[in-house]
Amino acid sequence: MKEKKFASFEEVIRVLQELSDDFESVEIPVPVSVQMQIASCDVTAKSVGALIRRVGGGQMVLNVETTERLLNDGILNRMGIPVKLR
Repeated sequence: MKEKKFASFEEVIRVLQELSDDFESVEIPVPVSVQMQIASCDVTAKSVGALIRRVGGGQMVLNVETTERLLNDGILNRMGIPVKLR
């Protein structure tokens, strides 16, 4: 499969719309284990789908299934919470 270089974000949207009937799903490969520090201790969390960072510090850890549902239902988007892939 040849890699396609898109000239702009608008072109990506146009191509996705044109080919939308051909898509089954989108997979976003991310690490499922995350190194974190809790109370000065290093912890490895497994099956992590998302880390929700809080403005005042701290975070929420969500599993993969919950994260998929939040993304598929558009809840984070409607709440105006940006999503970053790391």
